[in-house]
Amino acid sequence: MDPERVSPAHLIALAEWSDAQLAVTAACDIAADYVAPRWTALGHHGAPLSSPEASWAYKPEPGGGVAKDWSPWHLGWSLLKNGHFYFPALKRAGPCFIAGINTMGNPGSLQALRDAVEWRARLPLDPAFEFFGDKNANLRRYAYPEEILSGRSLQQQGRALGAWIDEAFCALYDVGPPPGVELDTSG
Repeated sequence: MDPERVSPAHLIALAEWSDAQLAVTAACDIAADYVAPRWTALGHHGAPLSSPEASWAYKPEPGGGVAKDWSPWHLGWSLLKNGHFYFPALKRAGPCFIAGINTMGNPGSLQALRDAVEWRARLPLDPAFEFFGDKNANLRRYAYPEEILSGRSLQQQGRALGAWIDEAFCALYDVGPPPGVELDTSG
């Protein structure tokens, strides 16, 4: 539904957009640095709030932890410019953070994750992990920036985001990899 007019809040948002984008980008960089010592990075793509999704991927093996076979899943977190566009089940449109596991298009993983009801039931409920069945199999927690970017400084806000990400990764790692995907290694 279109708004009735451009409101004062809209004008403030437009005026502050550039500074907000720089601050959120810095908070994401701080969060990535917070997560880095514990989880091995696989890569990063997209610029926060400039592209539809900025995402970071990690191996599901904490430093010093026991290696488990998580193929084809990896841990990841993202800042979605408009989470509702990707996941209509989200409460509202606008930027949101997601953290959890996903695949990169493995055909069997989507159904395997959908069928892993008992495994998903073992995950913590606060905040809950939600299954998003897009082209990738996603099991993610989500939060809006105002819910997790807490703190009196940018450093504190970035560390709060990093702690939220690490908590999601640890919860998944503690439960172990989802069952039931046969990998096609004939390729």
